[in-house]
Amino acid sequence: MADWRIPNCGKLVYVKAKKTLPHQGGIWSDKKKDEACCLWTSGMTLTAVGLHINVPRETLKKWRISPWWEDRVKELRSDDKQVLDAKLTKILDKSLETIMDRLENGEYIYDQKTGKIKQTPVKLRDATVAFNTVIDKRSLIRREPTKIVEQTTSASQLKTLADQFAAFVTNKLPKENIVAEYIEGDTVIVNTDGSYEMKE
Repeated sequence: MADWRIPNCGKLVYVKAKKTLPHQGGIWSDKKKDEACCLWTSGMTLTAVGLHINVPRETLKKWRISPWWEDRVKELRSDDKQVLDAKLTKILDKSLETIMDRLENGEYIYDQKTGKIKQTPVKLRDATVAFNTVIDKRSLIRREPTKIVEQTTSASQLKTLADQFAAFVTNKLPKENIVAEYIEGDTVIVNTDGSYEMKE
């Protein structure tokens, strides 16, 4: 058996070369894997990702079922959520400023007589809609109820269910008023559809 050690060099370790093309020896770089994951997370199919970064689809399938892929996707989606949250916060701030301005200064309208734009007081209906929407959204953010629903306590609901169950078990269900009609057999005709008729 050959000794692979070279004096004063320590051990030699074989390191695979990084791949850059399909069917080339070596392993794919982490940068290429990350690029594939980013493209797939952005909505591209595996086939499109493979064509875009020049990696075989079968390799992408193997990567997709590996644990590191799922972890990276979670990271990317978390980053996307943070970016989206920041943008939505800016939109929300700007919208609230605009609503406040309109409520305080009025709406802009075009005056056809003078040919100028002027501000008029906000209509009550528009102010009410804006108010109700803001209140509902604030309640949702604070995790408060947005509707008031009459609720009975758990104890009263359980008592009602227990009473109904006891009545069912003891056959104390309310009886329907059944009116019995007696018809003699020779005056009744049974039709083919199962209905009855009186014979004259």
